Amino acid sequence: MQDDTFCECLKRLFKAVELDDEQEFVKLYTKVSFDDRLFIWRGRKSRYCNKSDTLLHVAARLGRAWLLRLAVHDGAPLSLTSIHNKHPLHEAAQTGAVECLRILICAVNVPVDPLKRADWTPLMLACAASSPQPITGMNDTSHATSRFVECVRLLLQHGADPSFTNKDGWNCLHVAARAGCREIVSVLLQHSPELIHTKTSNGRTCLHCLTSCQMSATDPYESCKIAQNLLDRFPQLLFIPDACGTIPVFDALRRGNVILASGLLRIDPDKQLEHCDKLGLKAVHVVAESGELDSLKLIEKHLGSGTFESKVALDCVAGIGGVTPLHLACRSGQHNIVKHILDSFRNSSVCDRPLHPLICPLDIRGCSPMWYAAVGSAGLGGTSVTQRICCLKLLFDALLAIPHDPETCSFISDHVVSILSCVSNASIHQVLENFVVDLLHSN
Repeated sequence: MQDDTFCECLKRLFKAVELDDEQEFVKLYTKVSFDDRLFIWRGRKSRYCNKSDTLLHVAARLGRAWLLRLAVHDGAPLSLTSIHNKHPLHEAAQTGAVECLRILICAVNVPVDPLKRADWTPLMLACAASSPQPITGMNDTSHATSRFVECVRLLLQHGADPSFTNKDGWNCLHVAARAGCREIVSVLLQHSPELIHTKTSNGRTCLHCLTSCQMSATDPYESCKIAQNLLDRFPQLLFIPDACGTIPVFDALRRGNVILASGLLRIDPDKQLEHCDKLGLKAVHVVAESGELDSLKLIEKHLGSGTFESKVALDCVAGIGGVTPLHLACRSGQHNIVKHILDSFRNSSVCDRPLHPLICPLDIRGCSPMWYAAVGSAGLGGTSVTQRICCLKLLFDALLAIPHDPETCSFISDHVVSILSCVSNASIHQVLENFVVDLLHSN
């Protein structure tokens, strides 16, 4: 049946489906003999790939319910797989084609939980696609979201299992939380409340998934409502670390989602902010390196400016013992964080102590924030050079603004000279040399 006439007919049928031209499709289809119609339904969009889309995949994806009704009436095979092992049911669920989903799911011998590549079920795809983001060509995003909610309800009513996990250990609740769809999270919890206790393969809970999603930053108030729903059922979610030792508030702070982080910090803020991950980093260290100034100010509001002196434990297995937030901000070129911390040191009560130990604390290897700004991250010394130079200049301006005794001046200049031997970038090299000259002249 793979002759040129058949291929041309199939091509025209695909075109009719894509254009939503039911009349043209029926006209072409009725010209095909009954014996050959099965080949039509099994035909692939590409004649060179026997796993490309069938007519049913395209119809389900585009919401062509009329074609699916015809396919069911004619006894077409409804569970053929595409190149990604997707069934038509996957396509309908992923695009929120409610009527197509209903037709397929009510048909005989159509599995409700088929697995596509990476072990995703149709229910997972509906949850993932439900993120209430603006959709091209649609003005009513709430209507778009409601379509996916209806798809989820239909799948659950027909026996879909929300506890199935994909290759990364994510189930439907993790996926829905990451998508940020409050209605679907509620539907899943009402159907299977035990899901709230589950973790992904790397130990992340549904609250982790929520705080690390893009939706939590674009619509933080919606995320707060989802978080409250989760915490009302299982408050301990706040303190459960993932495989890296990260708790949910770290993710919210790292992404700059201050509204969501503030909501989470209503419960035992000190315990959350003083928590250490497996690298020994607290929230203030994480935020300093990510450069989220508003998050840093939120931490300062709860813990005071003294938290900027917080050092990673000396026995840290990652080799960053003694590192402060200032070290980490300098390493990644977060000059806005560096400026805020330096201003805090100058303006707070700590200024009754010598400032240079605060500006240039040494880690376990004897490296200062200046060293971190000059050298950068391991293997990444050539990146963020301009930003790291800004950090160096802020540190140097702060040091030049305070008087030093000869011993301290000598120590700082010797330290900077030692850094010079580690730096290959000419611009940074020049900044360091100029500082040594200015330091010696000022004292």
